[in-house]
Amino acid sequence: AQTAGEMERVFSFPKDANERRAYFKDLTAGLNFSGENGEMKLANSFWAQKDYPFLPAYLEILSGSYSARAWNLDFKNGTEAARKKINSWAEENTAKKIKNLLPPRSLTALTRLVLVNAVYFKGFWENKFDKKLTYEDLFIKSEKEKKAVMMMKYPGDAKTGYTENEYAKILELPYRGNRFSMILLLPAEGNMKRAEEALTPENFRKWEKELVKTKVRIFLPRFKMEYSASFVKHLSDMGMPTAFTEAADFSGMDGTKKLYIQKALQKAFIEINEEGSEAAAATAVVVGMKSMAISPVFKADRPFIFLIKDKKTNSILFMGKVSDPESK
Repeated sequence: AQTAGEMERVFSFPKDANERRAYFKDLTAGLNFSGENGEMKLANSFWAQKDYPFLPAYLEILSGSYSARAWNLDFKNGTEAARKKINSWAEENTAKKIKNLLPPRSLTALTRLVLVNAVYFKGFWENKFDKKLTYEDLFIKSEKEKKAVMMMKYPGDAKTGYTENEYAKILELPYRGNRFSMILLLPAEGNMKRAEEALTPENFRKWEKELVKTKVRIFLPRFKMEYSASFVKHLSDMGMPTAFTEAADFSGMDGTKKLYIQKALQKAFIEINEEGSEAAAATAVVVGMKSMAISPVFKADRPFIFLIKDKKTNSILFMGKVSDPESK
């Protein structure tokens, strides 16, 4: 109960299991699409030790509510082969943007389960930037550091959602088809920390409502970012440490208290250019045996925050901070 309670609080999951499962089932079905306006793909998979007795009810929940395809692997005797198989699946489901999700030695002979989520998005701007207008400009990383970047410029003044407040300038750039959009927050110089702290779900919804169609002069750097991280410490600090310890209770999986989360890993990729955006992310949770008036100007020439949102499901798909447009 403690393990589940901590996870519910950290991820704001509904306490009612049926409500939670129904939500994710609808979300998975609603997000996937492919057409001339772009592509959105969400996939889940479940990789289990081939002879481990997971409860049939748990396997049914994974496939029925989360559309997770089940695979059997031999972590005991073929750890490296299992790792490569999972990485291959993640790569295939992110248009080859996410490679080596699980680094060497991330699995062990005590691994019993790996849950993987993969997300891929490709969208085209409703109004593309003109490549002929892209030019070299300076990006202000800090008071002491500037660097040359390729700055994209909208032709003329774009009429799009825009607002300003004490924390940042906020701009919405729609993708073709108007289902998805990118929302950018550009804090005043030296004000990034304050803007990040203010970016709560409640404030974000409030700021969205304040967006007004306005003619804006838009400058945005071309950028490509790749990111990888382990979330064990972050999640523990946020309030769910039990899942990673001997006290973990995942009895809903196998009817015992033998399992705990060994690792929680994520890799992400995003590229923004004149045509549009491409983004991908993959997350792996490794479970193992214990004890084992002028028109306003929006010029992103300093660090900014971006979010890619699906208006249909009201879901934030990707979120990040650009401190250096050319960082890898």
